[in-house]
Amino acid sequence: MDSRGVLSVDFILSILMVILISIGLISTISDRIDQAHESEKLSQARILTEKIASTLNNVQTHKGKEIIYKMPESVGNTSNYKVSVNSTGVYIEIDNMKGKSETYPVRIVNELKNNAEITMVPGESYLIKNNPSNNHYKTISIIELV
Repeated sequence: MDSRGVLSVDFILSILMVILISIGLISTISDRIDQAHESEKLSQARILTEKIASTLNNVQTHKGKEIIYKMPESVGNTSNYKVSVNSTGVYIEIDNMKGKSETYPVRIVNELKNNAEITMVPGESYLIKNNPSNNHYKTISIIELV
């Protein structure tokens, strides 16, 4: 048997194995990078809800206090997210996943002073204002600025 032919077949087989292993590694690495981007987006969404909840709590603690809050254009790499605020907390929905941040007990009202669930739109600014009232239950109004 020709020893050169056996060496060539061994070389071709080892190159083929290296190529197959490389393809598998590239696929795994690609999946891990996608998971890292998804995790980053969810972390940013959570941070956004915590910032809004913190702003609401800050406004609530000072009678007559007002803060203008500007919503970010995007969270992660998507501008397709929805933030809602009501008396139970701040909620976010992004890519069919939901998150919540708690707030102090407070009554959320719209510009007409009606109890409401306020939807905060990406890229818009909102006036968050503590409305002084006679009862012990604080009232915060959230008004979209034009």
